[in-house]
Amino acid sequence: LAAFHVLFEESVIRLEEANARKLPGALRDIAKGLEAATDPFPLAPRETVARARFLARTVVAIALRLADPAAPVPAGEVGEAVAGEVPLIEAAEGTGKPAWLGGEDPDFLALDYSRYRPRGFYDRSDALRRHFRAVAWLQSVPLRISRDGELLAALLLGEAVSPRKLGERRAAEVRRLLRGFEDLLGPRDDLDILDAAEVGPGEGDPASRRQAALAVARSRGAPAVHDTIRLPPGDPAAVTGPNFRVISACRTPDASIFSRTTGPRRFPGRALPAGLEVAAALGSPLARSRLAGKEPAVLEAVDGARGLLEGPSIHQEFLRCLAALVDPPEPGLPAFLGGEAWAAKSCGTVLAGWAQARHAWALHAKQSASCKFAEESKDFPDVVEPDPEFFARMG
Repeated sequence: LAAFHVLFEESVIRLEEANARKLPGALRDIAKGLEAATDPFPLAPRETVARARFLARTVVAIALRLADPAAPVPAGEVGEAVAGEVPLIEAAEGTGKPAWLGGEDPDFLALDYSRYRPRGFYDRSDALRRHFRAVAWLQSVPLRISRDGELLAALLLGEAVSPRKLGERRAAEVRRLLRGFEDLLGPRDDLDILDAAEVGPGEGDPASRRQAALAVARSRGAPAVHDTIRLPPGDPAAVTGPNFRVISACRTPDASIFSRTTGPRRFPGRALPAGLEVAAALGSPLARSRLAGKEPAVLEAVDGARGLLEGPSIHQEFLRCLAALVDPPEPGLPAFLGGEAWAAKSCGTVLAGWAQARHAWALHAKQSASCKFAEESKDFPDVVEPDPEFFARMG
């Protein structure tokens, strides 16, 4: 597992170094498309359209300045917003929400600026640090379908990345940049501006555009992972309403499980999940017995989410490899391989492999909780566990 992750993470680093070179150009193209846009919403109130234009331009301008410090700061209100927000993102401390994002409201109280602190291999170079901040910013600003100005901003951004604006070839390049991790990591959890391009600007008022956007949202399914600071929803099963992001982070099975096993309405006082939930979802008898004894309601929630492990992404395939480490031992093996101590060892191996995988996806997996893992080094005799199913799946 450790050898696999060294090679796999190096591959992700090379991909991200290439993306870091491409992102500023894509953001400039989007900004040009926003500047060149004619009036796409003739039936919407002028003040609503003005707010949508400002919001779309500001979100992109901040990302461009984060990705390329040499990018010029726009004039006027957009420039003032960029100058105020970029230092806060780079400092990556505390919480807050700029007034131009609409002030506090129950389902979006504030931004958690700590999410913009580069982590893992993204802290190894200035280029990767800049890329991390820019992408994390674009992932974090919800453009909610329920709010006219935010909805129209998303549709403006969608039009700016459409083949009508960029041309077929350039639009395809931008599409690969915005959605390049879905095959590797899993489906995007929120709508993105490419989904907004499917809605299109149209000729109707915001209400008609909202119905078209909701139809696209229904076809994608509701978000499964909540990542913004908000008041607890009235519905314990609710995560958040349908919304667009410029770039949507990907939904991983473990993050989806954690959303179901935490929350003040479902599990009062349980603010953080536990790694045993992942091991239990992967079938570890030891993890399941521990949860059943201490938190049976949590185990029930985990069992309700086990279908999330199925899917075609590399990450889901990798989790199914880990599951082979906690299935019943092969027949004819020495007795110690079937005892509780070995089951605990296998459970720890599963969680170590999962932690390594999440380390590679510090940016593109949608964040629901922060987990820390301690390392302890000891010398033991070498042994290769005879688990052909695991090695077959890894192969």
